[in-house]
Amino acid sequence: MNKWIKNWMLLSSCFLLGACSMPMNQQKKDEMKMEEKEKTTMEDTSMNMTDEDKDVSQVVNFELKDIDGNLVKRSDFEGQKVVLKLWASWCPICLATLEDSDKLAEKDTDYKFISIVSPGHNNEKSKADFVKWYKKFDYKHLPVLMDEQGDLIEQFNVRGYPTMIILNERGEIEQVLPGHLDQKGIERLIQNK
Repeated sequence: MNKWIKNWMLLSSCFLLGACSMPMNQQKKDEMKMEEKEKTTMEDTSMNMTDEDKDVSQVVNFELKDIDGNLVKRSDFEGQKVVLKLWASWCPICLATLEDSDKLAEKDTDYKFISIVSPGHNNEKSKADFVKWYKKFDYKHLPVLMDEQGDLIEQFNVRGYPTMIILNERGEIEQVLPGHLDQKGIERLIQNK
């Protein structure tokens, strides 16, 4: 009996640790795709880069539609710090923190809080199914942008949800963090930059 309990606890721990990770076969496909893309990108840009270019932080540019079809661009937030939360509807941690995320987006802070989902990628629902599912909730403040091509999850090599990305006022990446951060955690990171 004791051995059974130990095995059950070990199995449960493994499940909980991987609860918000992508399935292995999807992860393997994405890794292979990223390696090929990185190789091509490195070949395309290495000849054109100067030493000055190598020191410049990576700028995140996006033009995505929100769940109501409105276009939102990163340049809309020029001069503001931005916190991007990449998440999925199947992720228990993401679902448990949606209310907190909605409150973060509502607050008047010196940063903008935005969430991003990638319909049809990493086992996420289709766009139509996601929008229908999400609109059942009563989150009025949380911007939800649709990364339909999966560009951002590829760019940041996202392997688990949620993933938080902190951008400075120029749109440069300051930090990429797995997991959810509450308001105090975000503010500590932003103030330390």
